[in-house]
Amino acid sequence: AREEASFYKLSPLRVFHDPIPDPSVAIKKYPIILVVDREASVCRLLTRVLTKLSTFNVVTKRDGSEALPAILASGSVTALVLLDEGTACDRAAQIRDHEAKNGLHPVPIVAMIAAPTPLLIGRVAASGIDGIIPKPLDVKSVSASVTPFLAWIDQPAARSMPPPPGGKVGGIHVFTEVTRADPTAADSISAALGRSGSG
Repeated sequence: AREEASFYKLSPLRVFHDPIPDPSVAIKKYPIILVVDREASVCRLLTRVLTKLSTFNVVTKRDGSEALPAILASGSVTALVLLDEGTACDRAAQIRDHEAKNGLHPVPIVAMIAAPTPLLIGRVAASGIDGIIPKPLDVKSVSASVTPFLAWIDQPAARSMPPPPGGKVGGIHVFTEVTRADPTAADSISAALGRSGSG
């Protein structure tokens, strides 16, 4: 039998919806991407770009200290965390520490990097970050890269296997256990990011 329409009252009007939507279903259908960047313009840009994918809700924070609390507030529906390079290493390490202590599956984390020195790349890799995307952000690259990256990292062995050809998924340079163990990886990624930034 068809469920009866339910309604709520708004002033003298009755607004019908059939049936009452389940918020948990909506959240699962539209998982969260958390963007942490001190620049409001970057937050606005990524919100506009990522919501156009029609798959994600975007939550933005300007202060890196809000990253872990935002993930905890979202429950288990955070699909991706994008961190500004100024706070990426410390906050990623904090998130990974929390996951390890609580037996949680690691959320995918990507750092947005403007100055890709080998030293910084090494710190990023050591902090548990899964990938790097260069700044200034290429809107088309970001839009085209997020879904393939999440599909790649969702594979059970993705983090332990050699990286994809070219070390990238779309425009995201990725880290795996193989990459982290390679002493030349930081220099190679730094050079590749430098070339993409100058192009």
